[in-house]
Amino acid sequence: MSPSVIGAKVRMSGSAPRRLCLSTRMLARIKAPGPSRDSPLKLSLSGNLWHHRDFTRLWFSETVSSAGSQFSTFAIPVLAILSFHANSFEYGVLVALGFLP
Repeated sequence: MSPSVIGAKVRMSGSAPRRLCLSTRMLARIKAPGPSRDSPLKLSLSGNLWHHRDFTRLWFSETVSSAGSQFSTFAIPVLAILSFHANSFEYGVLVALGFLP
C-alpha cells in the first residue's frame, strides 16, 4: 500500500470483505462537517493567524514577557554596579543568587 492511499476493509451484506481504497485526492474532496451555528469556534484550518484576536494577544504578551526578562537580566547587575558601586565579588554573588529558585 502506498502512503497516498488509505485502505479499509468493507463488508457488504452477504458478500466477502472488499477493500475500499481512498486516494488523497478523493479525501480532499470529502468535506468534513463544519461547526454548528451554536458553536463559538469559528477558526478554519487555513488562513492567516494574525487575523485571530487570541493569537495576536498571545504573541504580544509573549513578546513583552521575553523583552522584560531580557531587560531584567541585563539591568539588575548594571544597576548594582552603578548604584551600589559593587565590586567583582559582590557582582558574582548577585549573579549566583539569580540562579536560586
